[in-house]
Amino acid sequence: YRDSLDIVERLASRDPDNTELQRDLSVGNTKVGNALNDQENWPAALSAYRQALSQAQALADSDPDNTDWQRDLSVSLEKVAGVLAIQGDRKGALKLYLDSFTIVDRLARLDPANSDWQRDLSITLSEIGMLKAKQRDIKGARKAFEDSLDIRQELAQSDPENATWQRDLVVAMIDYSQVARNPRAVLSEALERTLELDRSGRLAPRYKFMIKFLQDRLARTK
Repeated sequence: YRDSLDIVERLASRDPDNTELQRDLSVGNTKVGNALNDQENWPAALSAYRQALSQAQALADSDPDNTDWQRDLSVSLEKVAGVLAIQGDRKGALKLYLDSFTIVDRLARLDPANSDWQRDLSITLSEIGMLKAKQRDIKGARKAFEDSLDIRQELAQSDPENATWQRDLVVAMIDYSQVARNPRAVLSEALERTLELDRSGRLAPRYKFMIKFLQDRLARTK
């Protein structure tokens, strides 16, 4: 990735007004950040993600109506936020997730039928819920998780054969169970949905661990 990025950097420096090259530069930095993130090299990953964010921000600012660039910006914000959260900067991470939420919420409202944007919104809400839960903001976490769950329920109901969306719904239920008033009921439904996915052959082998995970979680939940 680094060699490829070096080439793009040289091309972009010669033609700074070429938005396609600038976007390639942002994507390249994100890929480098992803590789460093996988290696758990958080400082270097954060540096790469911040560079990608700066480039994505410039493009998004230059054309607020370009939905692709707005989505790129939201992704970059969340990449930086993810590393900050790992490093323990929950306040900084939450701010960036909320900034991303502003973008993806606007996109989702622009086109409610766009399932990708709806899914993006649900994921962002889930991340916000996680951070608020860790900050003991139970009310705020519950609201974020409930909103995420509502979106995933709508997606799952719109296409019952979509295994990814059905699994997304289960994950949202697991998240929500952390702050739900009746966590056993939530986890029980999540387990039943997971078992149904397994019975119907729609639970991929790499996700079968979810069955035991839910059984164990349910056994520990009052």
